[in-house]
Order: sequence, then structure tokens, then C-alpha cells
Amino acid sequence: MGTARGRHQQLIAQLANPTCSKQIDNYFVSQALSKKLRPLIDARVKADYLIHSEVSLALATATAIGAEAIVQRVM
Repeated sequence: MGTARGRHQQLIAQLANPTCSKQIDNYFVSQALSKKLRPLIDARVKADYLIHSEVSLALATATAIGAEAIVQRVM
């Protein structure tokens, strides 16, 4: 979708630009989820691929809290 290259980036792009009507509540839920996912994906890339970078306890904690918020929202 657009310039998103990876699957996670494509998912975020699709959530940010839902095809349903703005009259449907899920339109705004979708956009909110995309905003919450962006920093989680950035943290994952840092942890998984930037081997020499430091992942602080604060970043790990914030990422876990963000992931939990997303899980709670979609359940």
C-alpha cells in the first residue's frame, strides 16, 4: 500500500487509511491503532536489527505497555 515496504508497514498504512466510512466507529479505532503501532514497530526494529544499539529498560517498558494497550483495544 503506497510506499510501505514491509508487512508491518503495510498493516500500519492500511490501519491509518481505512476504507470504511468515517461514519463507522471502527474508522477512528483503525487510525488510533496505527498511531499506537508505529512506535512499537520502531522499537522492534531497533531491538532486532540494530544490534549495537542499546534498548533501555524505559523503552522496553513503554513498548510492553503500548502492546498491552493494543491487545486490550482489539479484544
